[in-house]
Amino acid sequence: MQVITLESEAFQKLINKISDIEQYVKRASDLFIELESTLELSSRELMDTLQVSKSTIYRWRRDRIIPFRYDEKGNALYSYRGLILAIKNGDLYIPKTSKAFLLSKLTEYKESLIINSLLRNDKKEILE
Repeated sequence: MQVITLESEAFQKLINKISDIEQYVKRASDLFIELESTLELSSRELMDTLQVSKSTIYRWRRDRIIPFRYDEKGNALYSYRGLILAIKNGDLYIPKTSKAFLLSKLTEYKESLIINSLLRNDKKEILE
């Protein structure tokens, strides 16, 4: 068995890097949890994410297939968590499109929000 030795300064740098990575992962995890419960998509975001038309979304709303609410300006907002559940339950479906594909598109949307948020926060910390 070989023993690896590191100089104290090099070891401390390594520990600091590991700590930075741990903090980054924790922030990302916290954002995922928060987004799961509060994220809402606009009609445009839902159209772009699932690649459906405005009339399809209107039909889903009309038939109460997807959960939604209206904001103070009268715009429809769709609960991310509600969309996930509607897909998993089979209520929301698109012909010739798998549940896995729809779920992956919503996950990609959420992940892009998190990545952009983390990048903005990192830039803000650098500038401060």
